[in-house]
Amino acid sequence: MQKIRGIYKLLGFTVILAFHVTRVIIKSIWAGRDPNFAWGIVKDCGRDEARWLGIDIEWQGRIPEEGALILPNHRSYLDIIHFVSIIPVCFVAKIEVSKWPLISKAARIARTIFVDRKDKNSRQQTRNQVKERLKEGVSVLVFPEGTTHMSPEVGELHKGIFYVAAGTDVPVIPAAVEYQDPEEAWVGDDGFIEHFVRRFSVPGRKAVKIRFGEPIKEEDGEVFRQRVGAWIQENTRELQEEFGLALDSKLDHVWNNEDLAPKP
Repeated sequence: MQKIRGIYKLLGFTVILAFHVTRVIIKSIWAGRDPNFAWGIVKDCGRDEARWLGIDIEWQGRIPEEGALILPNHRSYLDIIHFVSIIPVCFVAKIEVSKWPLISKAARIARTIFVDRKDKNSRQQTRNQVKERLKEGVSVLVFPEGTTHMSPEVGELHKGIFYVAAGTDVPVIPAAVEYQDPEEAWVGDDGFIEHFVRRFSVPGRKAVKIRFGEPIKEEDGEVFRQRVGAWIQENTRELQEEFGLALDSKLDHVWNNEDLAPKP
């Protein structure tokens, strides 16, 4: 019987997504030259999905202004819902998303930047597009780990985005994302539907905490990467403690350089 609940939640999730994607496509017909017209609809979609799925979102810190580069850790496909529900941002997404029916059309309208990490030319084009968005005053959200990880792990951060941001005046905002239940992370060999149905077959509300840091500036790309990694690890640990999670990190050695950690 519980699995039926998960399927029911998935159907509702799909209907809500399809409704808002259709809104975006229809509005694009008469949106004129405003390239950011879709963000209001995307925000509605994020909030409606969180409400339907029974997710309680707690925001901590100062919500970033427009024109910031936001760099959070990555736990789940649900992360995107939480961010778009309050912040107008465009995302950097893997190239596979550009081939998904219907969603790919809406993602392009919402100014998503697609990257093929196996293609060096694609990676460079992505960096250029990120720079263009930021110059326009548009916030860009990048998951520098490149994939999801289960608590308490903070994965290795890909260096490219840090070299793009180093030495610029763009506000770079680190962010930490943590779920009350570490099993919300989408990892391993699970398919999306399999994981979604299993997790939402479990009754009860779900909770997530997201914390924003203060802007970090740095001239050196590698030092930048280390500082953001140290901040994310420290703050995900604190969010885990707030949830009462007793987790042993496997990666204490990765982001533990006190000289590189951001100062309060």
